[in-house]
Amino acid sequence: MHSREPSTPSTPRRFRWASSNSLTRRKLLTIGSIGTLGVVFATTQTGCAVSERVIPRLTAPEPPAPEEDELNDHLASALRSAALAQAAITMSPDQANVLGYVRDQRLEHATYLRREIVRARGRRVTDPPMTTDDGIAPTDDAVAEYAPSSPPSLQEVRTQLRESAEMAETYAVQASGYRAGLLASICASCHSHRVVLER
Repeated sequence: MHSREPSTPSTPRRFRWASSNSLTRRKLLTIGSIGTLGVVFATTQTGCAVSERVIPRLTAPEPPAPEEDELNDHLASALRSAALAQAAITMSPDQANVLGYVRDQRLEHATYLRREIVRARGRRVTDPPMTTDDGIAPTDDAVAEYAPSSPPSLQEVRTQLRESAEMAETYAVQASGYRAGLLASICASCHSHRVVLER
């Protein structure tokens, strides 16, 4: 009778498959982790390179300088008329009342014009009908900048009013909306003041 040597217990198929499967999964996880790190690193490097190329192009350009408002010419004309009317009182005291009225009216025109200029720049200013606000009405210093070197004659005042009316008429035709109405009103006012001074 032959004796049997003790056999080494064999590993069950299921256990061998599980061990092999576990090893395979560990290897895959390890390889996957390395691959993921590589992708992340490559993406980061690529992203940095792209950012360096794209960001400068996305930088907003400097805003252009604001255009000069065409009403500034009318504002200067109104202040010049007011200064001339004030100075002409010395040469024509008999027309002091009329000249004083012309001065006040042209200062009022300057206030309206400056208000519209400020409004167009985006600041919050009350829409028409207009009222005099602090910082909008022209100051004595602003009028003094246009004061003539010597007292003007009535003819010089009339000439200034005629030029102001013609300029306002030209721009009123080209403008629209409130500005067109404002310039048309200034044009009519300057014409009437000039006619009164001719009497």
